[in-house]
Amino acid sequence: MTGIHPHHSAAMDLRIRSVILSHSYTAITLMKNPLSSREQLCLHWAAQGKTSWEIGAILGLAESTINFHMANICRKLGVTRRQAAITIAAQTGFLAPPARTGASGTKLRSSAG
Repeated sequence: MTGIHPHHSAAMDLRIRSVILSHSYTAITLMKNPLSSREQLCLHWAAQGKTSWEIGAILGLAESTINFHMANICRKLGVTRRQAAITIAAQTGFLAPPARTGASGTKLRSSAG
């Protein structure tokens, strides 16, 4: 027994967790975008509310492949849930719209220049 009142230990746990998350968030925001272009694309569609199956259909990939990418995204951002990854990516600027591509998958030139 540490001598800490049980109610205080829960509050202390929350404070400790808050400090850890704050430092993790700061570390993430200071680094270069750790996500690959494919991971960014998967995260973009997830942020639009698409399921792994739907993202797979859009990108022509298996649902398991999308789940693999989503697991890597969560690992890289230090979270356990897809929604948390979307939130952190949006706050840090890692959640960018995908580059426009043609039917062959090649990038299209902007009409502006």
